Amino acid sequence: MKTFAFPQRLLQAATFVTAVSGAADSVFAQTTDGSPAGAGDKPVTLFNILPLKPEAFPAFLPVMQANASASRREQGNFSFDVFQPEDGAPRLYLFERWAGQAVLDKHMTQPNLKAVLQRADSDLAGEASSLRLSAVPGLGADARKPFATAAAAGSRNVIVLLSVKPEREQTFLEALAEVTPHARRAPGNHAFELYAVESQPRTYLLFERWDNAASHEAHLAQDYSKRLDAVLPGTLAAPVGAANRFLVKDVATD
Repeated sequence: MKTFAFPQRLLQAATFVTAVSGAADSVFAQTTDGSPAGAGDKPVTLFNILPLKPEAFPAFLPVMQANASASRREQGNFSFDVFQPEDGAPRLYLFERWAGQAVLDKHMTQPNLKAVLQRADSDLAGEASSLRLSAVPGLGADARKPFATAAAAGSRNVIVLLSVKPEREQTFLEALAEVTPHARRAPGNHAFELYAVESQPRTYLLFERWDNAASHEAHLAQDYSKRLDAVLPGTLAAPVGAANRFLVKDVATD
């Protein structure tokens, strides 16, 4: 998916934003859909954005890395990824997948998360945000391919928030369903997944993982990708650009 000109307003419209005061509790409690903690047992997928003070980032990052490492070993965790913008900006993107709300509630009590919470209120630089996601059937994480040990450090990762026109939503979904098998078979692909943002109709998140920038750029040059580029702009309520398309590097340690 290529980049198109994009106004700054979509990211604010497409996220559950919490005030900095109490942001740690709001973001990490993960009940942004309005459901009480512990309600339901369906899988939980979360995408969080944490803007950090530049001077606090070097100390905050290893605390979050330790949390990610410990979280991956917790019962009921499917994945816990930590990303930073490729340009080195002091911001973290968390992509988490859990078996259900009950195991996520248990995660909230763990020392590794409490260590993050102890720093978050003082280290956050602005509004933290959290999205609760549901995999689009057939386009979720079932086909994800793991990285070899330490290989993820050089990966190219793409996260795109997409706002879709009501009358073009079916066309949008069909276009993504058509391109996904090709992208997943492409050399160097590890994930090509589409999620609906819960409680925000016609808002989606596309998540891609590639061995490196070269494999991602080769994918963009393929005919199947060009077909998507031809269809996608006409389905979107706001086009794709720097405000809602994030090129990020994996900064987890294992």
